[in-house]
Amino acid sequence: MFNRPYLYLAVITVMAIFSCGKSDNPQPETPQVDSLYAKFILPVAHGFYATTTGTVMYNPGGSGMIGFNYLNGRPNVRTGGWLPIAVSSGFSYIFSPLVYDTVVYNGNNVTLTTYYHGADIIMDPNPRNLLLENGRLKRIIKTPDTTYFYYNAKNQPVKTETFSRGAHITRSFVFDNSGNLQNVKSTSVSRYDDQVVYQEEETFTGYDNKPNPLKGLWLWDDLYYRTLSANNFSGYTYNQSTLQNGQVVATAHQQSSIPLFYTAAGQLDCTR
Repeated sequence: MFNRPYLYLAVITVMAIFSCGKSDNPQPETPQVDSLYAKFILPVAHGFYATTTGTVMYNPGGSGMIGFNYLNGRPNVRTGGWLPIAVSSGFSYIFSPLVYDTVVYNGNNVTLTTYYHGADIIMDPNPRNLLLENGRLKRIIKTPDTTYFYYNAKNQPVKTETFSRGAHITRSFVFDNSGNLQNVKSTSVSRYDDQVVYQEEETFTGYDNKPNPLKGLWLWDDLYYRTLSANNFSGYTYNQSTLQNGQVVATAHQQSSIPLFYTAAGQLDCTR
């Protein structure tokens, strides 16, 4: 399971028990995913936000399912997501079935807003505004951060740029000939002194040969990397180098294996 200190403050994205989809009106490319086991998400969003966060936790014995509702073939409600918990070092996050997202479509503009049902913690709504162009993400705004997306002729993202008050983060994407994401390299540069703050590389391995049922859920940051590939990865490696004055002063590494299961029909089982 992904469980590491990670970046980008975004509390997006349990519990709707159903079963296990691009245009300016996103349409599913495979049967709609109604329930998704939380192991498929990446922790606290690769959401193209620049604020660092703390660790990610799961509640032992709690629900591990995310639920999706659809309206006119498009996802409009997601149940299950990350709840921020204040700790001495800043924030940690716990996966909660009481966190939910609403999705509002208005032409090429989409608004995602996160809420919390519980009474024990006050969590302000977390709105993100997405601009679509030619059926794909063009821009995400979550004040004060703005991310821009750039694509190749195969409609695959090749680069994103995130601008916040203090950082400019550039990510580059590499795909193989089968249309599967191989790695994402990120560099964060301070907007105050133009110094590199950190560099990251995320590697995706262990792809199966089954169609990816999560392609229609690319609106969500913590699912975005999974939605980009033709098939489904089971291996994930993360490396980060923190720099000061051009010198590496700290490193972080994690390698994870996510077992995949399949239905009797041979398709990926999203509920296990």
